Amino acid sequence: MSAPQALPSAELLDAAMRCCDYWGDSAERRQEMVQDITAMPPEDWPDLLKYFRELYR
Repeated sequence: MSAPQALPSAELLDAAMRCCDYWGDSAERRQEMVQDITAMPPEDWPDLLKYFRELYR
């Protein structure tokens, strides 16, 4: 049996959605963003959050 997959924090997902807002992304693209983030190694999430915070306030 495999271990449950970690989920991104609400803080990271909110920051990602601000990025999507900036670019006017569709609901489909927003879902792809969530999938892309979830597929990343969790240890990379803090850097991604920092990136989104710096570029998409």
